Amino acid sequence: HDWRRACAVVDFDMFYAAVEIRDRPEIADKPVAVGGIGMISTANYVARRWGVRSAMPGFVGQALCRRGPEFGMPKAELIFVKPDFSKYTAVAEVARSIFREYDPSMSAGSLDEAYLDLTAYLQLRRELGSHELAAAALREEHAAKTQSMHGDAAGGELSRPGEPNRLGSSSEPQAGAARRNMAREDAATANGCDGGPTGAAGTCGGGESAALSLQVVPAEVMENDRDGAPVQEVEAGTTEQDETNEVLIEGE
Repeated sequence: HDWRRACAVVDFDMFYAAVEIRDRPEIADKPVAVGGIGMISTANYVARRWGVRSAMPGFVGQALCRRGPEFGMPKAELIFVKPDFSKYTAVAEVARSIFREYDPSMSAGSLDEAYLDLTAYLQLRRELGSHELAAAALREEHAAKTQSMHGDAAGGELSRPGEPNRLGSSSEPQAGAARRNMAREDAATANGCDGGPTGAAGTCGGGESAALSLQVVPAEVMENDRDGAPVQEVEAGTTEQDETNEVLIEGE
């Protein structure tokens, strides 16, 4: 383990339910589930005493509460609350603004999860003596680094260390193309390719083409599949899928 780094994972419990109970404190001591009769996104800890869980069909959770006496719990009515993701997003952003005081580059896995590298903050806190000074120093350092990165990109400074400028222009499309070309060259080098011109296919390992090979099948061959059933044509760039009701499930 490298004990010179300190990282943290923040995961809120029953996040959706907690936000709803904040706005409706009268239901705090009752079994509450965010979701509906079809699916539960999350449940408060009161409801979990009856066995109600996230990703459980709502009608199952309802039955568990109503049949509580069968397994030593009182009969109760599960309260369903309709999800309000705009409200949860607003609350999550308030939390993230606090997390950024400790790590301006923090990343969020979901509305109720965040990943922080606390190493720089702890070092500054030890050196400067207070949270306010450490957080301010982190913000200044992050702003300077971000400005420097944007300035380099605008000025065409995308070359590797020790190499001349590759762009020759500050236009954003050419900057993006340069990044892609650099990535292709790095991938080609890693795979033992011949290092041909940027953007070219090149050859790897015994002369096999490094470019993606697409097999073209004549239209008359595709008229019927091998079982004799007509093949359904789908326009390029489109996909087909069944219509389903998507429910965002909050982690336990």
